Amino acid sequence: QAEEKDAHASFTKWADIVRDRPASVERRKRNLLHASLYSNTPLLGFGVNSYTRNVAGQGRISLNVVQNAIDSLVSKVCKNSPRPMFTTVEGDYELREKAENADKYVDGTMFNGGYYDQTYPGVVLDESIYGLGVSKTHEVDGECVIDRTFPWEMILDDRELLYSRPIRPAQRKYYDKQEAFDLWRRDDDKEWTADLERAIDSGGADNDVDYGDFDRDEESEQIVVYEGYRLPTSRSPGKRIQCIRGKTLRFDDWKDKDGPFNYLRPGPQQAGLWGIGVAEKIATIQAEINRMVRDIQMAMHLIAKPHWMVEASSNVLASSLSNDMATIIKYSGAVPPQVYVPQAMSSEVYQHLQFLY
Repeated sequence: QAEEKDAHASFTKWADIVRDRPASVERRKRNLLHASLYSNTPLLGFGVNSYTRNVAGQGRISLNVVQNAIDSLVSKVCKNSPRPMFTTVEGDYELREKAENADKYVDGTMFNGGYYDQTYPGVVLDESIYGLGVSKTHEVDGECVIDRTFPWEMILDDRELLYSRPIRPAQRKYYDKQEAFDLWRRDDDKEWTADLERAIDSGGADNDVDYGDFDRDEESEQIVVYEGYRLPTSRSPGKRIQCIRGKTLRFDDWKDKDGPFNYLRPGPQQAGLWGIGVAEKIATIQAEINRMVRDIQMAMHLIAKPHWMVEASSNVLASSLSNDMATIIKYSGAVPPQVYVPQAMSSEVYQHLQFLY
């Protein structure tokens, strides 16, 4: 219902409210945990300034079952290359030729956009880690583009997701400032372009609200662009908005019954949009494996090392106890010195570890 010049303020206010809800905060924490489990690195956040940074003092998982299971699943699922195909029903030669050309066009579009190399495996990977994989089908310069959309970029209100259909799906995405300016500038409207340049120069990761990603960086050349949709009803048209903080970039009607986002989940869910991914399902098993591996490591360090057993009354030179071949050890006493290697852990422990793996 807002005017175009004020729509960005209304939308970002709604996005901030959704971000601060307890369900959204908890979801971000779980996503970060599951991403850290898979990457075998305790990630600091998902932002441009934090996704490559680790939590200080935290080590890596020595036996990462989460990563192995997810990599195997993604490899098996993505062996095929599914794509839409065109066919005719009792069509003549000209129509069949059009269908074949349409197939070729679709194949070229999918391969040229890196769908089978990046988008498709990425969406399956996200679904396995976070329980939700998202792809976005939209138009760029008149061409169809299918992008992988990170689930943690999505702005989704859990109060609207009970029936697994987002009514107001939205996205928060980083753009290079120059790219954003070139995308939305208007060469025929100098006043608009100048206002856009001022908004981009004053915006960016340094003054955007912190999403818990530790991304405040005054030198960043990235800016957060918001894109949101209100799906239409039988009597009311939908809306689409693209904006940055301080400037509405696009605000128009949306007539499609669905948004541009496509969701992949691991099967039907009890309720809501988010599913239960592989990482979440086996996180408790990974925790038990971590505990057992840590205990075995400690036992190996403290117990499972060779020791010389020498009778107290024996006369043995310590310097003669070495690892040289054919060493002559002179001693006097009833029992000769002997090497003793204790068992670090019971065989049942190793069997249980293998069972968990």
